[in-house]
Formats: sequence, C-alpha cells, structure tokens
Amino acid sequence: MQKSLDSSKNKKIYKQLRDQYLISDELKWLNDKRVEVIHQNPFKLNKQIMVNVYFYGNSNEIIKHNYTYENWENAKQLETEIKEKLKTFKAPEIYLSIIIRFTENGKEINIIDLIKHGVADMNSFLTQFKLSTNTNCLKCENMELKISEKIKEICIYELCLERDYKYIPSTNLLEPKSRAKMLGFNDNNINKKEEKVPINNNFFQSNNLKDMFKDFISCHILIYKLQKQHIMPTMFIFYKDKTFKINPFLAESKATFYRKINTISTQIEREHIIGIFVVWESYVLPTNINFNERYEERVKHSEKTILCFYYIDKNLEEIFTFVNSETIENDIYKSIKESDFNSTINPHYQLFYSIRYNFAKTYHKYLNLKNFK
Repeated sequence: MQKSLDSSKNKKIYKQLRDQYLISDELKWLNDKRVEVIHQNPFKLNKQIMVNVYFYGNSNEIIKHNYTYENWENAKQLETEIKEKLKTFKAPEIYLSIIIRFTENGKEINIIDLIKHGVADMNSFLTQFKLSTNTNCLKCENMELKISEKIKEICIYELCLERDYKYIPSTNLLEPKSRAKMLGFNDNNINKKEEKVPINNNFFQSNNLKDMFKDFISCHILIYKLQKQHIMPTMFIFYKDKTFKINPFLAESKATFYRKINTISTQIEREHIIGIFVVWESYVLPTNINFNERYEERVKHSEKTILCFYYIDKNLEEIFTFVNSETIENDIYKSIKESDFNSTINPHYQLFYSIRYNFAKTYHKYLNLKNFK
C-alpha cells in the first residue's frame, strides 16, 4: 500500500497514521512472529493444556501438560487420561473444561488478544486513511475484506481454546458441550477488548451498587417477560473507574457457567473489579429428589422455574434473590415490586465461592483465607 501512494500528501498522511496506529509493542510482536515463521522456523510457542473439574462450582485443576510445536498431536491421549482420573468418582455426572494457553520463555502469551489488538489497529488505520485522503482506495477495501474474514476465524479459534464437557462415570463417556459467542451488531468490527461502559448516563438510577442492583432486577424481569420466560445467563461487572461491562453468554452445560464464574474471579484483582451482578434461570426441585440420578432426569421432576439474581461487592456483602416465573407471567409489576423483599444474605452460597474468595483475597488481606468459606 505504501509503495502505491502517488502523492506527497497521501504519503504524509500514511506516515502520520502509521505512527499513530501501527507502532506498538503488540504490532511489533506480531510482525516479529510473522518474520520468524516465514523466514526462519515454526512458532516456538509452547502449548499448555489444563483440565479443570468443577465441584460445587469451584474449579479444581486435575491435569496440566506442556507441549511444544513438535509434539502437539500427542494431546490425543488426553481423553484417556481424563477418564482414568474421573471414572472412580461416584457422582452421576462431572462437569469439566479443557483450557488451552500459550507460553513463550515461561511467560503466558494471550495470542488471541494480541491478534485482536493488531487486527483492530489495522482496521482503524484503514478507516482513518480513507477518511483523511477522501479517495476510493481499492487496496484499502481489499484489506478490509480480508480483515472481515479474519475476524470470523479469530472468533472460531477463541472458542476452541476453552471447551466444556460432561463426564458420565457410569458409562465412562466424555460428552463435549456446545457453546456460542456473541459478536455484537456489526461482525465486521473487532475491539482490542470488550468495551467497558461508563455507569453514568445508563439505565441505572443511582451510583450506589445496591440501588443499581434493584434496577438490574427490574430490567431483567421485564426482559424475561418479553422473551417469553427465556433469558441468557448474564453478568454485569463493575470496575473501580466507575465503568461496567455486560457479559452475556450462551451455555448448553453447567460447565460453561462454572467456567465463566471462575474466570471472572481471577480478574478481580488485576482489573480492579468492585462488584458483580448475575442473573440466570433455575429449576426448583422437590426436597425428596434422588441426586444419584443424572441432571437430565432430575429436572423432569421440576416443580417450577425461577429467575435468580446474585449480588456481591468488594465489602463481601452478598444478596441472593429470586422471582417465581409464574408470578412474572401473571403480574409482572407485582413481581418487580416484591423482588426486593425476598432478598436473603447467603454467605455460604457455594456456586460463587471463587468470586467471594478472590474479593476477600484482593480487598481483605487481613482475613485468614485458609479457613475462608
């Protein structure tokens, strides 16, 4: 593209935008790797595979292996190893995830984020170049088309790096579970990271987290009603800089839900998270349910469904509240009004143990975490 520029004005614009968008540590790393792979040798990145099993929602690492480029295919034996470790468990089903990470010289490299960063900067460069030169740039359009195709590939690769499963000890069967990723309204755009939004000027009526939680409840009761009692599990994540991020996700398996919770918990200290809201739908089972049955059989005995809400902040204050789906169907305004009154503080709710633990670890260093529940 640089060689095809035919005027000193466009060359100057090119140089200014290049210095603004294409000179960064991330772009340098990507270009160095491109030169290395094309002219020298294959990637020297190591692949690290971890198998995390979820007990009461808490993540437990049972397998961790390192592979180099030369023996990546040896990972095929992983399924046999997982089955050997889990077949002695008595539970009707066990939820787990297989997570792939890359390391370079002993340091973890988030290669997907690096690629996203590079692609986003190149896309911004092309957009600004066309606006600044006010010309129809055929090369720009061709590169934008390639970027659009590459974005779809990146999203597929990203999904493949975290895979969720269910293991059935009685049949020694490891079942892969599907998942999906939301790309937003314009699939041809890609951000360096998920966008955080200022709390101000959004649908929240207050800057106080507990009051905002009431708005969160009301909003999702309405959404649940409009979507005919269907809703995606969604997390609202609040940050110290008075921004928040909406993180909805589709999941076929409990493993996906558990993995998301445990992933967010590891980000609390690094990203200065101060509060988390969660909404999801749940079955209500009779007290005499047989927990030796598999989940698919247990839910057949469900008495009703409820819309659940969870709140936790950096002070370790927790709220768990729910609304009966039948109440929402019959009288949505009554359900919104009464939802604030059936809130219960439940400090031992195990589903969110990892989040509670990491809030304590980050903001309450005086606590004895060995005995923390």
